[in-house]
Amino acid sequence: MSVELLSVGLDILVLIFLGITIYYALKLSRSLNSFRAYRKEFDGLIKELGKNIEDAYSAIENMRKSGNESGKGLEAVLKESRFLADELQLINETGNSLAERLESLAEKNGIIAQELNSEYEYDEQLYKHVEQVESKFTIQDKEFIETFKGDKFSGNDSGLQSQAEQELFRAIQKHKKQAAH
Repeated sequence: MSVELLSVGLDILVLIFLGITIYYALKLSRSLNSFRAYRKEFDGLIKELGKNIEDAYSAIENMRKSGNESGKGLEAVLKESRFLADELQLINETGNSLAERLESLAEKNGIIAQELNSEYEYDEQLYKHVEQVESKFTIQDKEFIETFKGDKFSGNDSGLQSQAEQELFRAIQKHKKQAAH
């Protein structure tokens, strides 16, 4: 009996271990089925992630191209602005040079005007003398008389054509008045 008992005990023990094995096999099968289902979802997520990565690379490339185009446009604008700045500097230097030349000429004209001032005073006295002579047989210089009768020397600057001539005439008249005082 003891061998039979031992045999029955071992059979029961094998049955218990077999039941435990079947239980774990079923549990493992369920876990594998669940893993396969999650794996399909995970594969879908991986594919979507791959697509998103490709879209990101495409967007980065488009941004790089756009940046390069904008950079080229900005570079062209910057080049044009540098050219214009150089041109403005040249214009400014030319204007300064021209202003210096005009200032030099104005100073020279001032000196000449002072010299002429004394001549005009003499000529005005001569003109008054010519007017006083009322002889019919007197020889008269019509250009000389018209010069002093015209607006240019009578103190009125309306006969002058350009603004520069008018300004020069006023400066000479002002200088004459200052010299007279």
